[in-house]
Amino acid sequence: MRGCRAALAAKRNCDARYALDLLSTAADLCEEEGRTAVTEDDVRRAQWLVAVSLLRRKVARLSSHQKVLLESVYSKEEKQSATEV
Repeated sequence: MRGCRAALAAKRNCDARYALDLLSTAADLCEEEGRTAVTEDDVRRAQWLVAVSLLRRKVARLSSHQKVLLESVYSKEEKQSATEV
């Protein structure tokens, strides 16, 4: 398990805060399911949850103008995707 955690943390430029957040989230997932040992699957799920959380924090820090621009780009991309299907 140590190798898996280290590899995931290393992907994020050895960011200690990210590694701690990842492990804490994985442990929370494990506890929610009544288990006492963190699995690789817990770490993978935690990685996705931490990434979503990080993205939300970054978007929250954007100015109102940046948020409008982001929404515009997202809407345009969504419309293009709908016409391609």
